Amino acid sequence: MSSLCYNGSEGTEMINLDISLGEIENLLDSGTFMRTHRQYIVNLTKIEPYEKTPPKEIELDNGHRVPLSRRKRTTFHNIYSKFRSISYLGNR
Repeated sequence: MSSLCYNGSEGTEMINLDISLGEIENLLDSGTFMRTHRQYIVNLTKIEPYEKTPPKEIELDNGHRVPLSRRKRTTFHNIYSKFRSISYLGNR
């Protein structure tokens, strides 16, 4: 059983689920969501931009911070950079 903490525009909501975080990860769109740490999955559209190197923590647009594991920093940086460039091109 997993606890899912949903940080939405109207606040934080805790939801208990009968599936693992890995199973949740498999259900989500990998082009929009990424696992940043063993306990966290983030929506790439909700991440505040950062300068140059990937940070140790990711700041979300609601001010919350989530950890970015050392093993996932390079992968995160590559995926997020690609996501941002695609998002930018789509908004032109």
